[in-house]
Amino acid sequence: MKINNARIFSVLLIIFSLIFNGCTLYGLGIGAIVDSRTSDSEIIDRDEYKSIEINRDITVYQKDRSIRKGKFIETSGNYLIIETKFGLESVSMQDITNIEAESKKNAMWKGLGIGFALDIVYVALVAISIAAEGN
Repeated sequence: MKINNARIFSVLLIIFSLIFNGCTLYGLGIGAIVDSRTSDSEIIDRDEYKSIEINRDITVYQKDRSIRKGKFIETSGNYLIIETKFGLESVSMQDITNIEAESKKNAMWKGLGIGFALDIVYVALVAISIAAEGN
């Protein structure tokens, strides 16, 4: 079997362009910077409790100045049900001053995915260009 030097060069060029192009790393880095500048939590008014996703980490501040931390489970009537380290607890919506919900930080992973997709497109274009030159 005869090995074509142009084919070896093409394969090596594709591999090195994927490694050294760096869009994946740039995307990861930019996403990490965005995540680091994003607030760790957001305040949710007690009237907007329906916007809380199930299993989201929340801190409930009550009028009597007590604080309950846990995962949001559901609402039942006029009660907010949360899972704390002590088990399921219900808090009357009338007793809540506000709710603090942990922010989801995923810009880093989105940046990684977008960067990787750009790297794949770049490699595909290099491969097409090399194939076109061979014909």
